[in-house]
Order: sequence, then structure tokens, then C-alpha cells
Amino acid sequence: MTGVRRRFAERRELSRFLHGIEAEFVVLIGSRARKSHSPVLSDIDLLVGLPSGSRLPRARRIQPIYLSSEQIAKRVSEGDDLSQWSLRFGIPLSGRDPWERLKGEVLPNAPWPN
Repeated sequence: MTGVRRRFAERRELSRFLHGIEAEFVVLIGSRARKSHSPVLSDIDLLVGLPSGSRLPRARRIQPIYLSSEQIAKRVSEGDDLSQWSLRFGIPLSGRDPWERLKGEVLPNAPWPN
């Protein structure tokens, strides 16, 4: 598959995934957010603002991590690297206002991850 066709297929898959959920926020994290991904090998990592255990659509190259705002805040206070890096460098795809509110509440007191 050519690069253009691959990107189009990934965007279509991501659009279908986002259309099928009603989350507080959906944030692009990982190598895609850092723009250091391998187009052929990397999946699309998303932080989805829903409680853990939520059942949502499956997508081939999308790797969702389901956490509520409360779970993220708790994890940050416990020193969880994933939550801290996500808040600092994640790119909101939906729910920008709740995401920015969460960042404003949690990050000022959060230590930098290791």
C-alpha cells in the first residue's frame, strides 16, 4: 500500500472509531503525537476519556487506552509516566475543553516523569 493510501485508510479508520464513541475526550498520544512513528509499523495510540473496562469499537491499527479524568489525576499523583506524558504532549482530537481543564487542574502540581 502506498504512503498516501495508507494515510487515507488510517484516517478513515480513525474517523469511524471517533464517530462510534461518546467520550469526554480523545487524545492522540505516543509516537504519532511526537511525530516519531513508523508509517508501516506504528499503531495509533489514543487516550480515551472513559472509565477502564468500557467496551467500544475495535479498530485494526488503533490502540485505545480507556481512563476517566479521575483515573488520570490519580495516576499522575502516583507518578504514572503515561498519564503525565499524555497530559504534557498529547494532542486532543475531541473534547479539547475538558482536556485543557484536566491539564490545568493536574499539571501544576505534577512532577516531571522519569
